[in-house]
Amino acid sequence: MTFNVVAYYNRILKDMNDTIGRTFGDVVGMDAGKMKPIFEAVVDRHNLDLRDRRVLDGLDKGFEGNIRRKFSERIEEIREHVFHGLPLSNASTGKLSDIAVMLHSRDIFFRSTSGVVIAGFGSKDLYPSVGTNEIGGFICGRLKAKRLKGKSVRIENGVIESSIIPFAQEDMVASFMRGLNHSVNTSIMNGLTEMGENILKSIEEVSLRSDSEAKRVLLEMFSSKIRPLFGDFSRRLDEHVEKNHVQPIMQMVSALPKDELAEMAETLVSLTAFKRRMTHTPETVGGPVDVAVISKGDGLVWVKRKHYFPKELNHHFFANYHRENRHE
Repeated sequence: MTFNVVAYYNRILKDMNDTIGRTFGDVVGMDAGKMKPIFEAVVDRHNLDLRDRRVLDGLDKGFEGNIRRKFSERIEEIREHVFHGLPLSNASTGKLSDIAVMLHSRDIFFRSTSGVVIAGFGSKDLYPSVGTNEIGGFICGRLKAKRLKGKSVRIENGVIESSIIPFAQEDMVASFMRGLNHSVNTSIMNGLTEMGENILKSIEEVSLRSDSEAKRVLLEMFSSKIRPLFGDFSRRLDEHVEKNHVQPIMQMVSALPKDELAEMAETLVSLTAFKRRMTHTPETVGGPVDVAVISKGDGLVWVKRKHYFPKELNHHFFANYHRENRHE
């Protein structure tokens, strides 16, 4: 609870300092009378943003009241610590308290959250499903969590479609599927947008012999021509990626046998680990990879599973294990 509130209050403080910096240049030595309306506006904006977010399933208004009653003193301590010396009105104080409560009931999650993925068959399911959940913590006896719809798939009405769903670090899977990852795609689009803006800026700065009205018409013409080109380029790029990368892979995946699907999954994880090892990013993916296949007929079957001891040095363990299974 404390970590989330402190982190968000510091975000508000940074937002205020950035706003003052853009308007007045520096917050140091600034008069409290000028600072107060800016601070109140920033707090009001964050408060409204959280109010517009949906209340998570199972966390109703009564739950928010429980948090307020149980942690009111702690919220006040954090507020005094983070915003010490700032001009706090009664309205801002109340909104900051509301923010601290809504952080634990509304659809807002921090980087420190955890993910839980559940895949397989229910007792009455004919087809498999996968559910991905984001967990934001446990407070007042309730779990803050939500289902990630974009990463949850359920086959219904007999319509069977193959899916490849990456979790956590997705860059290498995106590169494999699309031919380029999201960061490269974003860099390309940002570069093109910046190039277009620089072209317009160069036209505006050049000394034209024509009068100002002709210059204005020329700028409007280039602006109307250049900007739509970016949207067209993005659409054509997406079509190319879908046709030449995504669709062929998904068509092949839909026809692969279970053992090759398992091999493919392991390869994608290994690619991510290899990329982390070859770059300066933290090696958060690596080591031996456990691989399992879940099917309706066989249930969960381990294809590859690491042991905490060398297998070749512990033949007696496996001999005893198989002997016990035969007795059963």
